[in-house]
Amino acid sequence: MTQMTSLLHFAVFAAALSLTTSSASAQQPIQQPIEDPAGMRADAVNEGLRLSAGLQLGFAGEASIGGFDADLDPSFGVQGQVHFPIGRFFLLGGSLAFRSLKIDGADDRSNVFAVGPSFGGHYAIDVGPVVVDPFVLATIGLAVAFSNDLQTDTELGIDFGIRGGAHVWFTDRLGAYLAFGYQREDIFIDSERSSGWQLHTDIGVTFSL
Repeated sequence: MTQMTSLLHFAVFAAALSLTTSSASAQQPIQQPIEDPAGMRADAVNEGLRLSAGLQLGFAGEASIGGFDADLDPSFGVQGQVHFPIGRFFLLGGSLAFRSLKIDGADDRSNVFAVGPSFGGHYAIDVGPVVVDPFVLATIGLAVAFSNDLQTDTELGIDFGIRGGAHVWFTDRLGAYLAFGYQREDIFIDSERSSGWQLHTDIGVTFSL
């Protein structure tokens, strides 16, 4: 009889222990996969249409007009670009720019409008609180030049540029960029071929839609 009582007590204890363990296990929160906010933030800047606007500051260059070669003074300009990311590595869009140039020793400045397609590559990398997005872009299109006095006949020419730099994205919609580049124009003024090239620094802001 004593043995049966002991076995009964043991069975009741085992059942109670099993219920307690099952209840504790049921109350444990289910572990969810840990999300990577950094990776999500880097991916977000690859999704929307990009609108960029900024300054273009030239600091060294040369011009050739009718066989006469001369240095270019520092120049200034503005530039707007539109790009659409294609996958994680490529950008395709267009560029519109205005630049004001001056030949060393000249009294007047020459202005250049340039428009054309823009394309290149980039790769967004999460760096702490921001996303750094290095890029290389090339532009090739049409250019038209005229002097400030508007007394010079102007015809269309060719504009070519390449620049490399980086966007810094503070959010997935707002960023800033800094780049260094090379720009060249071959145009015709008064039926004479003129060309010029200049190194420049670009700085501006970018919005992703």
